[in-house]
Amino acid sequence: MQINWKKGFNRLFIVAALGWAIYVFWYLPIQQWHERFDMALDSWTLCLSSATQPKGKTQVEQCNPEHQKALNDIPHSAWTGFGWDGWLLGIAAIPPLIVYLLLRALGWTSIWIRRGFEPSSPKLRDSFGCGAGRLAFQAP
Repeated sequence: MQINWKKGFNRLFIVAALGWAIYVFWYLPIQQWHERFDMALDSWTLCLSSATQPKGKTQVEQCNPEHQKALNDIPHSAWTGFGWDGWLLGIAAIPPLIVYLLLRALGWTSIWIRRGFEPSSPKLRDSFGCGAGRLAFQAP
């Protein structure tokens, strides 16, 4: 049974490209959404830690509304206001397309190089004037 390398690598690439698209459309927005929560929590923690000074009660009263405002500025879902105006689709589609084309070019180049090391057929040699009869020295 012959192995169909082209079909196998194409399917492997499709699985990898789908994994990349899932990363871009699912994990990337959620990661940025969680980072906004982390930044709001870090600024609130910093504000509260500076409120341990003697005038701390007034600073705590300022920290809580600032923290609440920062939480209200964060969208309710990871995809709200994320900007679906095509750049996310570009991030999902363009890198796999570039990688696919580069891998296809690498495969074609390696096949072309390998064929350069194969002996040429006798019919092909004779058509270029390299046959044994033409190379032999003939006396005048």
